[in-house]
Amino acid sequence: MSGILQLARNALLTNRAALQIVGHNIVNANTPGYVRQRPVLAVVPGALSGTLAGGGVGQGVELVDVQRLADELLQAQVERQEGRAAFFQGRYEALAQVEALFTDLQGAGIAQALGDFFDAFEQVASYPSNLGVRTEALQRAEILTDTIRQRADELYRMRDRFDEQISRQVAEVNRQVEELAALNSIIGQAASPAARADIESQQDRLVAGVARLIGAEAIRYDSGVVDLLIGGQRLVQGGEALTLRTEPDPAKPGRVRVVFDYSGELAPLGGQIAGLAEVRDDYIDKYISWLDTLAQTLADEINAIHLAGFDLDGNPGVELFTYGENPARSLELNVAVQGQPELLAASDDGAPGNGSNALAIAMLAQARLLEGGEVTLEEYYADFISEVGTDTAGAQDLEAIAAAVAESLQAQYQSQAGVSLDEEGMDLIRYQQAYEAASRILMTALEMFDAMLELR
Repeated sequence: MSGILQLARNALLTNRAALQIVGHNIVNANTPGYVRQRPVLAVVPGALSGTLAGGGVGQGVELVDVQRLADELLQAQVERQEGRAAFFQGRYEALAQVEALFTDLQGAGIAQALGDFFDAFEQVASYPSNLGVRTEALQRAEILTDTIRQRADELYRMRDRFDEQISRQVAEVNRQVEELAALNSIIGQAASPAARADIESQQDRLVAGVARLIGAEAIRYDSGVVDLLIGGQRLVQGGEALTLRTEPDPAKPGRVRVVFDYSGELAPLGGQIAGLAEVRDDYIDKYISWLDTLAQTLADEINAIHLAGFDLDGNPGVELFTYGENPARSLELNVAVQGQPELLAASDDGAPGNGSNALAIAMLAQARLLEGGEVTLEEYYADFISEVGTDTAGAQDLEAIAAAVAESLQAQYQSQAGVSLDEEGMDLIRYQQAYEAASRILMTALEMFDAMLELR
């Protein structure tokens, strides 16, 4: 009698545990990083000796393990591709911010300011003695310098914001790797296979997060420990987290670089952080250089003509524009002429009614001053805008391709590792029926036991 009671007990406990696992899957169907768990059942054999009546038959079923339905090879591919996709996403999103900066809305951009400036000097050439026309030209000159300087300032500020974003993301990497190292330390103490499976799902979520941020790759051991590498160097080793930090970059003043906290060595960057750093260091520097060339050429060419002319009182002209080490960021209307329209050197012979020098400045709009005498100032700026647009569009295309590959791999992985509510619903019914059947076995055994007592 004890044998059938033990058999029923084993069946009840095992199917109850299986129902708990199925329920755990169902409630975590939408939990990011959760991997479906499956109960692994095994026969409890009977005694090796003895008669069938004496208990030699099997003793039912038991739960021997909880299996995570994760393909580790495919999982590694997903993590690697998501790191690549995050790199392209970070680069595209940063470039999209730059592109938005140079989208000239409501005629407030550099192209409009350039055109208005040259048009104003054309008016001065036609009415050289008119102070109102001269005042308008000075205002247009100041608007032009302000517009160029504001765009350059915003590029510098954008670079600083990317620096801050990189620093925040490094802090998030550190938080996640420290959490992963803590999980590595406790996974061997998991009270049950189900508890270990849950810890492994938490590890997967952290690995995916770090992979997206900095392009890390995982090494998984049978013990459940997960090591993390970036560029072949350990970031997590067992229960130890080798954190990162940002510090001022001696090679790039005003910017930060990412290094290993324990050694100070440069950390190999990947993921979203690498995409941001590339825009900050390569693209924005290129755009600043482009604006500097525009500002310096504009100032030098106009100053050369203005210095050769004469103001309304017949005095030699002075520089119209000034700039410093960073031409676009420091371009200004010379303070010596601000608010003094009579100082515009519109004449080329000192006669107050002569506007030839102002006309020479206006004609610079058609002069091919850049790219080896190939393009005008306006064409050069148009090429710059086109370059920004091309860079952004190219980054968007690469981001879309990488995201599509990552999505495809993730779909393959989730087809096995993800929770299917339909399948779990069927398992729920199956284990419920098995549990009810075990209950009936137990009830039958108890009725037999009562019948035996009555016989006595």
